[in-house]
Amino acid sequence: MAEILAIDAEGTPDEIGYAVGYALSETLQAATERHRSALERAVGWDRALAVARWLLAQAHPALPACVAELRGMSAASGVPLEVLFSLNALQETQFFARRLQFEDTCTSLAVPPAATREGSVLLAHNEDAGPSRHPQPYVVRARPKHEPAFLAFASSGLFLYQGFNDAGIASTGNALTASDLKLGFPKLLA
Repeated sequence: MAEILAIDAEGTPDEIGYAVGYALSETLQAATERHRSALERAVGWDRALAVARWLLAQAHPALPACVAELRGMSAASGVPLEVLFSLNALQETQFFARRLQFEDTCTSLAVPPAATREGSVLLAHNEDAGPSRHPQPYVVRARPKHEPAFLAFASSGLFLYQGFNDAGIASTGNALTASDLKLGFPKLLA
């Protein structure tokens, strides 16, 4: 496994995304090539990008800051926005393009204060990303304008969805397979 890269970023969502995209530029290029190769075999690249554009149109009005952060990553890395979005919507892309089940799964665990000696909450997550993900993990220490500062973890190309902020709110995500996905936005952006 690669050494964990630490990235400091601050400002607007675009500026935070730009800092991440700049730091991961070469890695994002490699991650998206792996992603393209995997989707080419599974559903076809043109079809995958069409699904990503469709999902992006749904995500933009609902989650403009998330899309802005990906737009910043795109600008800094040279990876097109719809390709980065597709990487973050891998499960949804495969489902909508061919109704495929996705086998990668992760596990999260939360322990409430009553179950810990110190009365604190514990949150844990394991990441079982598949072969299309690039092995470069990274941590971002971000100080957004007008929002709580946060520390988040991801693997190259994936949106920062696992972490916690200085308001005490933590977030993690799991790969859950559904048989009834509907029009909306990818779970990694929710």
